[in-house]
Amino acid sequence: MVRPDSVRKFAFRMTIAFFVFIGLRLLAAKGEVTEPRAISANAPPGTASTVFQKTKPYVCALKTAVSENAPKASYGSAFVVDKTGLLATNYHVVVDAVRTPKKYKTFVIIDGKPIRAKVVAIDVVRDLALVHVSHEFSGALEFGGVSLETGAKLYSVGVPEDLNMSIVEGNYNGLQKNGPYENVVLSSPINPGMSGGPTINEQAQIVGVNVAILRQAQNISFAVPASYLKKLVDETRLPDRAVAAVVDDWGPSIVRQLKTAADELSEAWMQKASERVEFKGWRAHAPPAGLKCWRDQKEKYAREANVDVQRCMSLFSASPERDIQSGNYEIAYMNVTSPRLKSFQFFHLLDDIYGDLATSSFESNGLIDELVDSLLDESSEARYTKPRCGEEIVVNKQNIAMKVNYCVTGLVRYEGLLNGFVRWVTLEKQNSALLMVLKLKGFRSQNMKQLFEALTHSVEKF
Repeated sequence: MVRPDSVRKFAFRMTIAFFVFIGLRLLAAKGEVTEPRAISANAPPGTASTVFQKTKPYVCALKTAVSENAPKASYGSAFVVDKTGLLATNYHVVVDAVRTPKKYKTFVIIDGKPIRAKVVAIDVVRDLALVHVSHEFSGALEFGGVSLETGAKLYSVGVPEDLNMSIVEGNYNGLQKNGPYENVVLSSPINPGMSGGPTINEQAQIVGVNVAILRQAQNISFAVPASYLKKLVDETRLPDRAVAAVVDDWGPSIVRQLKTAADELSEAWMQKASERVEFKGWRAHAPPAGLKCWRDQKEKYAREANVDVQRCMSLFSASPERDIQSGNYEIAYMNVTSPRLKSFQFFHLLDDIYGDLATSSFESNGLIDELVDSLLDESSEARYTKPRCGEEIVVNKQNIAMKVNYCVTGLVRYEGLLNGFVRWVTLEKQNSALLMVLKLKGFRSQNMKQLFEALTHSVEKF
């Protein structure tokens, strides 16, 4: 005979067992108690697997080469923006085919086979290009229409190091802007070969185009905002949804784009005309927004003087050809003070520092590198005109006397665009001086004149 208290104990045990079982099931459902399992092909939206599956059919490897089966001269990625055969990539991926079309051709790799592509549109400043292939795709990637917040999850797709198609997860960290340059900042380890691939959101929509990494940094990458690509696509399509004809010579278009960029960069700088950077006893025109700047003491002359240095450089530039930059500049300010030196000793020291600026030994980290050598060593009859250099003594509107040296050389294939540098040193009869160095690549003469005059007349004592 079963005793009532035994029945109660049995029921209690069964109740506990039931709740433990239910609890374990709930924990497993929340992912807190799980067993290893393969990722489902129907993974939830927003996972890297799902985004990759949606994107992969519309991303291709791309190469430039002398022929279909020849080794590549350059390679990168591209993606479909119109199923009739229109693909987007970076300008720098196809630059060989754009600038030397008689030698290099463009090929998109579809299903393992290289198919000849033709460059039909370029934006050299934003590093974008469109190519067209005679191939009908099943669809195309769509542009995203949702604004992003810092920390939003983004993905970059492409063919890193010419290996397998890959996806890299990262986060949106806002925009970096300087004049015409505007880039999405990503915390993402993009690798060479992924250039020209899409940067996409969790809905597999285009939010940018993979373009570059920040050197000497950890997992900081850039993408061209999708708005610039969409504008290029819309301008390229004709009413019947065909694409624009192939251009035989992109040179005039490139020159126009580079000149426009130079004007915008100059204007962006002039918008800060009233802002000043200050040193001990000196003021001068502040650098424009969007530059990367450092300020420190120069130890080389520590025994004789205090040298306070601020160096600034632009992160971005346009590259119409390999090893040619345009719309790029660097500036340095140097405040030299030495109360203990006599006047003639101080001016002798200034001569040494001023000479170092010309020979580039003053800056070993490359921010103000090759001030003269960049103009002379790179100059050749094929790419640069013979440098024109000069020296002047000027007195600005604040009655500050300065010695000025300059060198300018022209870009042979880009008429009206110049490389140059200017260096200034004040000539006051006190043991304090301000030196400035400005290096410009790919600017118009009127841009250079505007910036030169603004910097010269901004120097004042206080």
